Amino acid sequence: MWGVWTSFFDDKMTMTDVYTMFFRTSMNVPRIMGYLLAYLYQSVIIYGKKITKQDIENASEKYYEDNIDAFFRSSTYCLLSIEEKRNIAQLKKVRDAIVDQAKEIKRQIDRKVVPKNSSI
Repeated sequence: MWGVWTSFFDDKMTMTDVYTMFFRTSMNVPRIMGYLLAYLYQSVIIYGKKITKQDIENASEKYYEDNIDAFFRSSTYCLLSIEEKRNIAQLKKVRDAIVDQAKEIKRQIDRKVVPKNSSI
């Protein structure tokens, strides 16, 4: 099965790399994975190139911008009730907290620092 995939993915990527990248970028949600594959087709495959890790990350970023962030920038925001606006504001705070935490974890991984309260 991997033989067919090698015609689409960079030779430097193993099957495990591909699975890991798609799991991390799609949270293993089939709909998100479909979007990622569609973006990869439009930006890489139709040009006869092979998909790299950077391409998968770019597709993930495009999905976020087109679908997740677009919700928060929606023009219908002004038509929502106070309660709905409050819920969206709370969702934005949760989103920002998750992004900040992910960035901190990535910095720690890049520095190879394990927190003292970690069970690793």
